[in-house]
Amino acid sequence: MLTIVVHELPSTQGSKKSFTDARGHLRTVEDNRSALMVWRGAVAEQVAKAREAAGLRPLEGPVAVAVTFTMAKPVSKPKRKPCWPTSKRDIDKLERAVFDALTIGGAFGDDGQVAEVVRQAKWFPLRDAEPAYTGSDPAYMMTLAGTTRDVMDHPGAVIRVAHYTELPSIGEYLAGLGYEPKDIPGGS
Repeated sequence: MLTIVVHELPSTQGSKKSFTDARGHLRTVEDNRSALMVWRGAVAEQVAKAREAAGLRPLEGPVAVAVTFTMAKPVSKPKRKPCWPTSKRDIDKLERAVFDALTIGGAFGDDGQVAEVVRQAKWFPLRDAEPAYTGSDPAYMMTLAGTTRDVMDHPGAVIRVAHYTELPSIGEYLAGLGYEPKDIPGGS
């Protein structure tokens, strides 16, 4: 299981714009290319560091991902009342950018391996947020996504990636069918 904490403003992927260059060729680029490159680079860098520190190779087989995004709070929002991001930065476009960055950073070989998004959420920063919990119990770790435990005091994200067999409900289900972790690609 990998827990990645990224201290950078999350950026979306998915919106594209097309134009014709000086030679008459049609070109397509990401609408927010510079912000997306910064975000992807920050996520990929943290993934590589976490993998190296844990001595892990890229996960093989099905994986589960949980993400909690902490977005910048606009000045127009109330300072003391709770509120959540409800506009800008679609969560599915944020997710796509994270999956591509996880692939680039080597969490897994291809984002097609993501068999389940356990949970994802967008929050505004919490004033007295505790540091993200980075223990080793996958069952507990995946339940933290989307809760205040994974919300930071500044923009960024807490991303958790686990092999599918590390999740108790799935592991128990597969065991009931006669499968062992070694029968699943990448399982131990």
